[in-house]
Amino acid sequence: MSDSTNDDQTAERVDEPGGDAPRRPNPGAQAASRARRIGGRPMPGPRPAGEDSTKTESSSAARGRRSTATTAPPTSAAPPQKPKTAKPPKQPKARSAPLDATTYQRRLATAGLALIIVASVAVAAVLGIGLWLSHGVWWAKSSTDARRNTERQQVLAAAKTCTARILSYDYRTLAASEKAGQACATGQLKADYTKLMDTTVKQIAPQSNVVQVFQVEKAGVSSVSPDGKQWVIVVYGQQQVSSKTITSGPRLDISNAVVTLNKVGGQWLVSNMTTTS
Repeated sequence: MSDSTNDDQTAERVDEPGGDAPRRPNPGAQAASRARRIGGRPMPGPRPAGEDSTKTESSSAARGRRSTATTAPPTSAAPPQKPKTAKPPKQPKARSAPLDATTYQRRLATAGLALIIVASVAVAAVLGIGLWLSHGVWWAKSSTDARRNTERQQVLAAAKTCTARILSYDYRTLAASEKAGQACATGQLKADYTKLMDTTVKQIAPQSNVVQVFQVEKAGVSSVSPDGKQWVIVVYGQQQVSSKTITSGPRLDISNAVVTLNKVGGQWLVSNMTTTS
């Protein structure tokens, strides 16, 4: 703006007393001055005859430099770099002092006690959950099974004993043999057994010195009634017979018996018997 102001003052200056002759305003300079004031570009005007080409070229070069300086993009400054700080050296870990024997044993005892407590709680929880889920059914079933197994052993033992007593006798002790057989029989079987002993065994056995012994090998349950008061047992064994007529020694016969037992007065007694040889 200082150049345009000087040019305007130069163009508009009038004669001063005692000075040189007044200069005529330059039309090109006036146009450039107006263009700079309004921000526009000067219109080319008529050049004076005395202006050389060198001045024109220098003005064009100056305008080119100003245009380049105006349109050149600003350069961004690089961000400042943070100074690197050195990492402190790692400190070695302090080693713990070794445990003495007393402290070591105390810790072992504490750990063992904790394990025992945890195991006890786990076992109690499992048992409680099992009892809750079963609603007592499993315990009742186990109790029933145990009672039934005990009863089964009692019935099998009675079947073995009574079968041997009913099918065995000795001519020298017929009264005792009959009494033992009658103690194991009940109902119709007891009546049939007594009749057989009186009409047959007591008549033939003393004459021929007959001794008959039934030896039980094993027994098994064939069936059980719905109320559990009647059991059918199969008894496997062999019968040894000796007499005067058997000169080669005692005869051994394979014999099996199907025995039905009923519970009478708290005892298991034979109510029916079928033998097979």
